[in-house]
Parts: sequence; structure tokens; C-alpha cells
Amino acid sequence: MQRNKHAFTLTELVVVLAIFSVFIGLFSTVFVHNWGAYEERIKRANLWGEANQCFEQMSLDGRNARLINVATTGTDKTATFYSGSGGTDIVYTIANTGQVSRTQDNTVKIFTTHADFANSSFTKNGKNLIVNFRLLETIFTRTLHVDMTMEILPRN
Repeated sequence: MQRNKHAFTLTELVVVLAIFSVFIGLFSTVFVHNWGAYEERIKRANLWGEANQCFEQMSLDGRNARLINVATTGTDKTATFYSGSGGTDIVYTIANTGQVSRTQDNTVKIFTTHADFANSSFTKNGKNLIVNFRLLETIFTRTLHVDMTMEILPRN
């Protein structure tokens, strides 16, 4: 009587499942780690972009301003750019909600909602304005931050 072997043994099945589970474990670990790094790079680039956009506009407005004043309240930090000679004044605001905005002629432009109110500021240095921004974003369980500083010199 001949015996035809048409099935796998239990040992063969267990070995294949063990090898398969090791590969799945390695693949998922690498995939999840790379996905987190990818997300971090994207969020960091977005924060830098938001800060750069605000700084570029603020620098342009600062060069056109004749005078810059700074004020701080419990809920807002503001820098006002006075153009003089009948032009419109521009107000930049860092709100305690994390919003950084620009207001001109009752038109508000929001640059970001990720500002760290405690570590962002407008500071006068003579006629010049020093702007410090810290933007925060949470990625999974970590907090990512971007710090930028700029000095603006108004025209005389």
C-alpha cells in the first residue's frame, strides 16, 4: 500500500507561521518608525513655512513703517507699525490661543495657530523691533517646536 503525502505536517505549519510573523513584526516596526519620521519632517516644514511667511510680511511692513510700538496685555502681544503720512497702520498680534495675525484696514490675515504664547514676543530695541516666535505642534506623543528670531528696522 502506497501512502501519498498531500498535506503539511504540524511542524511545517508552525515553522512557516513563525517565519511569517517575524517578517510581519519587522515590517510593521520599520513602517511605523519611518511613518513617524515622515510626519515629523512634514510638520516641521509646515511650521517653518508659517513662520517664514509671517516674517517676510512683517519685514516688508517694518521697512515701510516710520514707527513701531509694542504692547502686551494678559491675552495678546501686539506690534503696531505706523506708516505715517496718511497711510494705514498695521497691527501684528500674538494671541494666547496661539494665533498670529496681521490686521490692516479691518482685514485680518492669520499666519499660524501654533504659536507658543509664553515663548513668543515682540520686544523694542531702540527704534528696532525684535520678534521671537516659538511654534509648537504635537506629533503622536511628542511636541515639536520651531524657534525663529528676527530684528526689524523701520525707516527713519
